[in-house]
Amino acid sequence: MALLKNFTIADWALALGVFTITYTLWLVIYRLWLSPIAGFPGAFWPKVTFWYEFYYEWVQPGQYYRRINDMHKEYGPIIRVSPDEIHILDPSFYDELYAPHKARRANAYNRYAQGTGFEDLFALMAPHEAHKYLRDSAEKLYSKVAAHEALVMDCVKSFCGRLDHERDANEPLNISHACLSLSIDVITATTFQHPSDYLKHPDFNKELLEIQRSGLVYVPLFAHLPWMARLFSSPLIEYLSSRVPKLREWDEVIQQNGIHHTAHTMENVITYLAMDKRRLKSLKDELAVFWQEHPDQTSSWFALRKLPYLTACIYEGLRMGASGMKRAPRVFPDDAIRYGEWVIPKETPISMTIYYMHMDPIAFPDPEKFDPERWLNADPDGLMLSQFVPFGRGPRDCVGKNIAWMQLYFALSQLYRPGGPDIELFESDDTDVRLVHGYVFPQPRLDSPGVRVLIHNHPRRQDEEDTMTNSV
Repeated sequence: MALLKNFTIADWALALGVFTITYTLWLVIYRLWLSPIAGFPGAFWPKVTFWYEFYYEWVQPGQYYRRINDMHKEYGPIIRVSPDEIHILDPSFYDELYAPHKARRANAYNRYAQGTGFEDLFALMAPHEAHKYLRDSAEKLYSKVAAHEALVMDCVKSFCGRLDHERDANEPLNISHACLSLSIDVITATTFQHPSDYLKHPDFNKELLEIQRSGLVYVPLFAHLPWMARLFSSPLIEYLSSRVPKLREWDEVIQQNGIHHTAHTMENVITYLAMDKRRLKSLKDELAVFWQEHPDQTSSWFALRKLPYLTACIYEGLRMGASGMKRAPRVFPDDAIRYGEWVIPKETPISMTIYYMHMDPIAFPDPEKFDPERWLNADPDGLMLSQFVPFGRGPRDCVGKNIAWMQLYFALSQLYRPGGPDIELFESDDTDVRLVHGYVFPQPRLDSPGVRVLIHNHPRRQDEEDTMTNSV
């Protein structure tokens, strides 16, 4: 005690410096040579520090998914992407990693939720048994497809009614905001006794989208702050999550990827069809025949699923719009996982990335191109359907995927029905939907205001389009 009393501030600073250097050196030595996954390939920096990921998520905004792909090209299909985590780039291994819950116990990786403001909720659902218990209840709710059809169609009719109201108003409408509001209304209508009604908001909740996007950008910063700094930042996270009053009541649900993915899939289909009159005509022609021959089945999800071109457009929209860029780690507490000659120790977070399943040029030639025709004669046992995982697979796949499918079929069939509005892009193009930032919810370019459109009562004639083109 007497020795401590004689310590000056300089002595304490020196002791802290020595401790920090010693601890850091020990951490580097452990992670490089003593860790159970020390022998796995990968670059030096991600093996020794989480701050490498921080650089590619914060300084290079949302670009770690690209860096991971580059490291795979250099080191092979299995690499370390952090001091704790193994990442695999091999589509054939996806079903093995994300196997059904009966195959093995699979926990979530708590670090995945850091910075979102939902760490406590995520931790509650991380253990295999707890997640299964909560999921079983949710599956009972969402499995009642017939009971949800009318609820989803009511939301879709409200969505189309808002667009119909804008016909020939010559005012741009933000379809990104509209699609997000529709997705929120659908999921709350099928989940809660008192659903939201965002579609009636005058500007389709522009504020909500801006707050959500702002929060996404800051998640990497919050995730990598020391615990004390994160404690001080948590009020800011809560503030970002509560700017819209109604958001607080459903924030846990809205946080799920399904809402964003479904909305962005709709944006993709609407944008690319507006840019491609030939494919737009193919879809409208198919729906016109269906409306004429089966007018009593236009609100039947079962019947709409039989339409090949509508289905092809939805599949292609999901492939491009629901490609998660964040890794989906699983932790297996009881089992070591074998991949080729490698044996990954139990309790090691192991991940894959859906984006690279959907953008694999072997399965999907010219993967950046919106090409619904690729699905028309797809081999049921071929690579495309094998690698098509917009809602994930395994025990932690999207529990509301049937609701999402239903929304997409209803919304797009109603939007392009006979007599439906003509949609023209307004100062928007494919860069407003092409995903380039790998946040929790992947995003297009950050300066995009969203996809804006003009709603016309009738399709413009070709001479009108030529006149506009010449004037530009």
